[in-house]
Amino acid sequence: MAKHILHNDANLFDFVLIGIASGENQYVIINNINAMLNIELSLTQNLRSASKNSDLFDFSVYSYIDEELGLEYCVVPNKSNFKPKQKNAPSYDLFAESKQVIEQSTLLISELPHTNFFLILKGESAIHEQYTVFKLLRQIECIEQVHEVIPDKLQSKNNLIF
Repeated sequence: MAKHILHNDANLFDFVLIGIASGENQYVIINNINAMLNIELSLTQNLRSASKNSDLFDFSVYSYIDEELGLEYCVVPNKSNFKPKQKNAPSYDLFAESKQVIEQSTLLISELPHTNFFLILKGESAIHEQYTVFKLLRQIECIEQVHEVIPDKLQSKNNLIF
């Protein structure tokens, strides 16, 4: 059986990663970011990630490409979409149906539990544009904090490869 090794080097993370803290849901955040940055983020995919116990969780990925600037924006929630998990309940239990679904979620980057969303900037002008994006994101009322995240320093950095 072939053995595959993931090599993490500095060139692997060729994007700017911005952490966003907000108590709002992803739809409110996406609408506010779209309005403030004058872009049109839309749901493009679901990123699937496995937890330590091999449960699969999905994370929504919202993307927009600004062809004029050569810049790609991606917003990913740090918390997964809720996933129903079956619970074994005895068949003689009157309330068995109500016990069947337990909603679970997990964090994409577990060492940043207070970061609710990540904004990823990719492209040639990503580093230059990050300061403008920071300034504009800080003006959004429902965003409590905006901070730079350095992917190389994260233990869960392998979750950012998509």
